[in-house]
Parts: sequence; C-alpha cells; structure tokens
Amino acid sequence: MKKIFIFLAALACNYSFSQYKFVLEGKVQDSTKKKIYLEIRDDYSLNEYVKIDSCIIQKGSFQFSGELNKKSEIANLFFIDESKIRSDPDKFRFILDNGINVINVDFPKVHSTSLFSNAKRPVSVSNDLYNKLNYLYENYFEKYASNVKTWDPKKPEEISMVKMLDNPEITVKLRKEQLQIVKNYSNSFYSLIFLYESLHYRPYIKSPSLLVEIFNNLNESIKNTPLGNEFIKECLHIMKVEKETSTQHQVPIFKIKTDKEDTFTNASLLGKPYIIAFSATWCTPCKKMEPKLKSFYNNYKDKGLEVIYFNFDDNDKKWKEHIFKNQLDWINVSDGLKAGSSPIIKQFNIIGIPQYIVVDKNGTIIYNSTDPSDSNFLMLESYILKAIQ
Repeated sequence: MKKIFIFLAALACNYSFSQYKFVLEGKVQDSTKKKIYLEIRDDYSLNEYVKIDSCIIQKGSFQFSGELNKKSEIANLFFIDESKIRSDPDKFRFILDNGINVINVDFPKVHSTSLFSNAKRPVSVSNDLYNKLNYLYENYFEKYASNVKTWDPKKPEEISMVKMLDNPEITVKLRKEQLQIVKNYSNSFYSLIFLYESLHYRPYIKSPSLLVEIFNNLNESIKNTPLGNEFIKECLHIMKVEKETSTQHQVPIFKIKTDKEDTFTNASLLGKPYIIAFSATWCTPCKKMEPKLKSFYNNYKDKGLEVIYFNFDDNDKKWKEHIFKNQLDWINVSDGLKAGSSPIIKQFNIIGIPQYIVVDKNGTIIYNSTDPSDSNFLMLESYILKAIQ
C-alpha cells in the first residue's frame, strides 16, 4: 500500500488572521486529578498541536481562555500521570469554538481504558458534526478494523485508519459517507476544516472535485476566510496538475541535484524512454518495490530505458548511503528537502509514494501509477515495454 504523505502545511500565508476569543471550562469528578492540559491546532498544522496550555484544577473545576486564529479548531484535553513514564497520554478530542465551551469529565465507564469515556463534547454545531463523523468512523472500525497493534496512538484516527481497515476501498467508502454528512452542515466552520483535511488525504478521495462541490455550498462567511481561500487555491492547483501529469500529456520539465552534485534535467532525456520513480529512504513500500524496479531497469536498460530515482529526504548522508548500499546505478536525484517542502511535490502533485511515471521517447506520459485501476503497479512493466518500442 502506498505510504501516505500527511502534508503538515508549511504554508507561509500572507493573510492577517482575525483573533477569536474562547473560554473552555469544565468539571472533573476525580479528585486525584490536580492538573489538566489543553492542546490546540493552529493555522494549517492539520495534525500537529502547536498550542499547549495547562490549568490547575481547583475544587473540581478548570478554566482555559485565549484566542484562536480560526472560528473553530480541533483540540485535545488530557492528564499527565507523573508517576508513570507515558509518552502518549489518553486524550479527549473535540472541537473548540470561539465563545464559551463547556466539558464535564465524569468518572470513566466501568472497564473502560479511557479516562474520558464519560466525557461529553461541548454542545455546539461543530461538535454535533464531529460526533456524527466519529460515530460513523467507530462503526466502520468495529466492523472492518484489523491489526490494531499497528495503529499509531500519537496521531488522530483519520491518519491511521488505513492501517486498521482491511481494504482501502472501505476507507474511501467511509470518507465519502462522512462527506455526505458534512454536506448538511454548511454553517459549520468545522465542515471547512474537514474538507481541508480530506484534501490532504486524497489518495483515498482521488480527486478534489467532490470536496469543491461541498465547499461551494458552505456559507459565504466560511468560504471567504483565509482557510477557505487556501483550500480552493490548493484544489484548483491540484486539478490543474492532475491534468498536466495525466497520460497523453507532455511530462513537466524540472531541474534537480544528483548524488554526484551535478545538475540534472529530464529535458536531457528527450528521445529516450524513462521512469520517474518518486521514493524516500524512510518509505517501507518504496523499499519493497525497489528490487522489482531494479529488475525492470536491468532487463531493459540495453533498450535505452532510464530511471530517475527521486528521493524525498533532507538527510543527504542517509540518501547517499542508501544508493551505495543498494547499488543504485541509475539517475539518483534529490532536492535535499523534506517532502512537504519540495517544489517538485507540487509540480507533480505527489501525495503517496512510491509513485511511478513512465515517459516515452517523445516526452509523453503514458503511465502514472496514481491511476486507481493499478494501485499495485501490476501494469508498470507493460507500459515500460510500450515506452521502449
């Protein structure tokens, strides 16, 4: 299965953000809990909680106050048990809106492993939507989940669910059903947040057209926000690049550094068939495909086949060690940037790796592994054969 990029947006936005004041207050029944922590996402962090605060619980009550950069944000409440070494505390996820939010943390349900199993999310349109989406997710999880031990508890459910569901098609089905629910919440800012998240999980949505359709039905006050503007900007860019990198189109031209510190451009390969292989030293599925790709290259390089092995990694030493260890004697290139910072990521709209593009002698793309009909690269060799003819 293709490894998923989760794009933690390093988007340097030029917008001046409005500040939205919030108050979060609540009660904790367990008198042994003396301190509670609050994490808040910020700006375009998606799956990083970049604001962390703590509050002393006094007489069973706590209160946080502050400002949000958006009308609503995803947040977590949690306790830290200092008597135990635990890197992933039990967390309660909810939507924090501007204004007053109230959470009561009752004693956990009997036999529950979660301290928050009896906690209720604040009463709001945002949390009503979140509850419905989460309820659907839990039903799918109960029915289809497998190999739960592979779940990374440090990340929100949506990132890890593909590891837990038997079939990615089920993940697609779940996300589409969730989006049908979102359609009914055109006045919730969390609808926009969910659309923005879904855009970055597009290996399972395939195209942003459905997301754009739902976005267009949101209230104007939600659409005309910095996040709304960024969302539609990204959608339009993705749809443009999807077209430009689809089959029967000329391959985009790029320049990049090789492992020999030379500058390489794919324009130099006009008249030759070649594969662009998008990979990374940390990508397990890429490593599994590497022997097969080497076999293709060794079998057909006498016919003129070239391989441009693109590495998304900012660790130059590790990249070059990987080349030496695995005897990769094709064209090895890297821009030395993390995946989310690479301009070639955007140029080719790379969301999942490994990804392979086959280019014929005329510089025309004849195969792109983003095609859902070939999710396991079974057709790759047949297109290599077409390219070398």
